[in-house]
Amino acid sequence: MKNLILILILIICPLIIHIYAQEAGDPIVKMNKEKEAKLRFGLTGMGSIDWITPENKKKFSSGGAGLGYGWGPQLEFRINQKTRLRTGFNLYNSYSSIDYSPEDLSFDSLYFFLDVDENYVDWDEAITEENGVYATANNISLYHLKKRQFRSNFVNVPLSVKMKTNEIGYFTYFGEFGALFGFKTKSTSEDNCLIAEIDSLGALSIPANTSTDLITKTDIDFSKGTQPVRAAITVGLGAEYNFSGSTSLFFSAHFVYDFVNSMRSDKNEPFLRRKYNNEFDPVGAFSAMRSVRFSVGILF
Repeated sequence: MKNLILILILIICPLIIHIYAQEAGDPIVKMNKEKEAKLRFGLTGMGSIDWITPENKKKFSSGGAGLGYGWGPQLEFRINQKTRLRTGFNLYNSYSSIDYSPEDLSFDSLYFFLDVDENYVDWDEAITEENGVYATANNISLYHLKKRQFRSNFVNVPLSVKMKTNEIGYFTYFGEFGALFGFKTKSTSEDNCLIAEIDSLGALSIPANTSTDLITKTDIDFSKGTQPVRAAITVGLGAEYNFSGSTSLFFSAHFVYDFVNSMRSDKNEPFLRRKYNNEFDPVGAFSAMRSVRFSVGILF
């Protein structure tokens, strides 16, 4: 993470110095500077390829990439002729997954409970232990987790610096870097799992008739299992096409690097446990989202 920030600084600082120096000596820039609006409003739509990367790759692995999408308004404030401050907000839906029992990795089996309405049950409420004897609550079922897919909805707020070239033909090109902050509004999961059982001595088993049959539990509320906020660094490139006055069509591609854990930590994970030395320990898979995002929109 520190290396990434250092690389960004080394790349961005010379670009900023070059832009200011070029602007100071460019007569065309000076002539047109007052003609550009200090504030531009636009609308943008986006699609993305999202994946989640567990930090501990000895225990878990990414479950593959998913497709996300979003849309929203944006604002651009002119700092100078070639530099803009971009912000706004967008409504964003992301898809990602974690493989909790990949074939090429070795780790203890993981378990969770669902009630009759297929809602996750806090482990401490589902099972109790006294003098080494376990008891489970009524009307709940135990499952052995294999893979979990996540769908999360966010309100994202970008804040970035946009550096533009002079107009070349009808196009201007730009580079962009900054931050992205997201506030979760909803999170659901889809679990690939096996039915499991637990006896009073804490022995776990999978019934013979389901030992090879994966089942899928869909659209489960997982808001308590994911973090309420996200924070990321974004880096991107793009172009604008001017087709009428100050109205431009733009398109861009960004890499989004989250540096905040998407999942709950071990201590705060309420649902998932592993069986280890006849104890059920909390499991937190520190995992951060990564995205390659493609955007298209219009600026006025």
